[in-house]
Amino acid sequence: LDGALSLMCNNIVHHIELEFTTVKTDKDCSPHSFLCWMKELGYRISGLSKGDRESQDMDPSAFDSYPSEILLTLKEPSLPPALRMYLSGVSPNPCRKVMQEPDSSKWFPYKDKFCARAFISHWTDGLRPCVGWGGIEPGDQRIWVAMECDVRLGFECSVMQLDESKLSRVTKAYALRPQETEGVEKWIRDNRFQYGNTADEIGNEFDNMGGGGSGSGQVAGGETYDVIEDDGSER
Repeated sequence: LDGALSLMCNNIVHHIELEFTTVKTDKDCSPHSFLCWMKELGYRISGLSKGDRESQDMDPSAFDSYPSEILLTLKEPSLPPALRMYLSGVSPNPCRKVMQEPDSSKWFPYKDKFCARAFISHWTDGLRPCVGWGGIEPGDQRIWVAMECDVRLGFECSVMQLDESKLSRVTKAYALRPQETEGVEKWIRDNRFQYGNTADEIGNEFDNMGGGGSGSGQVAGGETYDVIEDDGSER
């Protein structure tokens, strides 16, 4: 089971369809314990129909009344469960024993994607890095700080400066539509009065700290990593 635990904890598995009839009576694996564990990892439990997928989140203690097939859906697919729980301070963390080290290069593209998607999703509701959170929820604020999203996106808060080219590159790598990229560029133009542009002075320094790109990122020492696609695959 350690292999399955590592897979579920260290990767983004969006959906799991499960034939549940035999699981209900499995004496070697408690259905209730299994379902509670999946809840801890951040999965919603529902039936397979479209209506159920969107509205249900079934109670593990009621597993005797479950339909023959169920769907497990990761509610927060922006980060692998192990990393999200670690950064959120969840204790006990059921993934900790199989989690790769928090500063492992494996996590860099996931961190960049989280930061980029958070910026893209919230600049319209008042997010101003180094200034105000806008609509980012408190739990995600903690993750933002722990991952140093300001730095990853090109902001240097101590002197209120921004590497505009880096913000453009990282957000473009994870934009889902051209309109999102255009929106970020508009935000940069509209907020130049708040941030000095550091692209010429310290852009290269930021690039060595884990920034993204159109198809890859770079960490200290020149090692490259792939960008994580929205379905969890790499390119």
